[in-house]
Amino acid sequence: MNNDLSSYFEDPEFKDLLAKYEGMVESHTPTYFDAEELTDIAEYYASQNREADAEKAIDFALLLHPSNTDALVFKARSLCIKGKLNEAYQVMNLIEDMSDREVKFLKADLLMEERRMEEAEYIYQELAKSEDESFEVLLDIFMTYMDANQMDYAEKWLNKIERKGYNE
Repeated sequence: MNNDLSSYFEDPEFKDLLAKYEGMVESHTPTYFDAEELTDIAEYYASQNREADAEKAIDFALLLHPSNTDALVFKARSLCIKGKLNEAYQVMNLIEDMSDREVKFLKADLLMEERRMEEAEYIYQELAKSEDESFEVLLDIFMTYMDANQMDYAEKWLNKIERKGYNE
């Protein structure tokens, strides 16, 4: 999980991409973008609290690339944030590669929203095991629990980070 895209959003290449997209929207001139570009634009808008613009960008991504995993994950997360869990699950179920790391995080997030903590924890344990308990995955799990205000689970993962000797 990339938790800090702010430096990427300052990159001249991204600014050019954003200008191209906004020009397309303003002029109503169809332009091709790949799914990653549109997902980045949606993430930018979300980081600016421009949810309607983020939704438009991700909907355009799904129009052009209906089976793109990252775009579907973004859409499902957006629905989850709005409290539309059933719709979020429907979107998640459209994803072909359920073994994708971000899809696993998404599924665990949805389970946490439903207070199905043991099931979410199982997914995180399996994910950590599949990634050899790397610092990155352990930190991402810890941060996810912190963001969800699940301090008991967060503390467990922080202890695991410390036991593994990660001093970063």
